[in-house]
Amino acid sequence: WKASVALLCSCGEAMREAPAFFAEFTRTLRRQLMVVPEDLFTDELSSENFLGPALSCLMEEADDLFSPSSSSSLPPPSSPDHLLLKKRVQRLRELVERRFGLVFAPPDHVMSVCQDDDAPVIISSAELERVHRCEEEEQESQWAGAGNGARAGEEGEGERGVAV
Repeated sequence: WKASVALLCSCGEAMREAPAFFAEFTRTLRRQLMVVPEDLFTDELSSENFLGPALSCLMEEADDLFSPSSSSSLPPPSSPDHLLLKKRVQRLRELVERRFGLVFAPPDHVMSVCQDDDAPVIISSAELERVHRCEEEEQESQWAGAGNGARAGEEGEGERGVAV
């Protein structure tokens, strides 16, 4: 459940492609949040849960989708399914702000919470090849150094002694 919610909250492009699915997802998530304790985000044991960042990401993705000043070259969608999604995201936002006291920044003030340390990083194939070459060169130099050190130790073992 945790991985699925975190994944779905970060799927901005999929929101555009499958608004009916995301309308149902946000409705289900809202209903689930209606029954959790109100101190979910403030209790010492549960305050560092994944839902805060996931919800922030969901709100950011929805703001990007429906904002006319979005970085997307596409106009904000206006199909009936998209309008339902927009309404359900707004209802979820209101519940989370009212019930838990979480406030989401307006779209122009958001520093992307969707791109955190746990998010996947996309690397070009050229960059990946460069990294592999560097790793191979590093391994070769370590092997060469280890081989020389072992031979040097064998030759002078009697002269240097062993430190204990």
